[in-house]
Amino acid sequence: MLVNVKSKAKAKLAAKKPAPVSRAKAKVNPKAKAQPQKAKPPAPAAPAPAPRDEKSIYQGFIADVLNGGRFELAEQYLDPVVVSHNPFPGQVPGIAGFVAALQAFRIAFPDLHATATHYIAEGDKVVGRFEVRGTHQGDFMGLAPTGRPIHYEEIAIVRLAGGRIIEHWAVADALAIMQQLGKSENG
Repeated sequence: MLVNVKSKAKAKLAAKKPAPVSRAKAKVNPKAKAQPQKAKPPAPAAPAPAPRDEKSIYQGFIADVLNGGRFELAEQYLDPVVVSHNPFPGQVPGIAGFVAALQAFRIAFPDLHATATHYIAEGDKVVGRFEVRGTHQGDFMGLAPTGRPIHYEEIAIVRLAGGRIIEHWAVADALAIMQQLGKSENG
């Protein structure tokens, strides 16, 4: 009986021991060519942002600053010494004057919106033709708010340098604006 108990105990211990690990080396065929490891293709890179041309910069200015009223973005679009060749009456030079004129127009016509009908770009210049609409709700050139809607056409030319507007020319139908506000050329 004693022998039988010892045999059972040895059998249990043998069952618990892990099997011996084989230390045999794999045989290598010296004539076989080494297979190159297939490299995983690199992950596709994010597409580079499209370079902004003069036309898209001007379109961004119209969308963000003029129509959007986001004057804090003006410095992204306007050169600090931007020249307005047809300034608003009393407009000071540079970016401060340019932005102040736009803000005055926005105060007079809070819902101002310029819709581009044409953009033409050549070299460093962009021409835009716009149909502009708004409602007279604030002082405009000494004229108290009338609540009247306005609609006029404007053509603007900008010259860009270094990705910013550096010069601005504009011809707007000012007579149409004043007539729609009830102000004739005689009074």
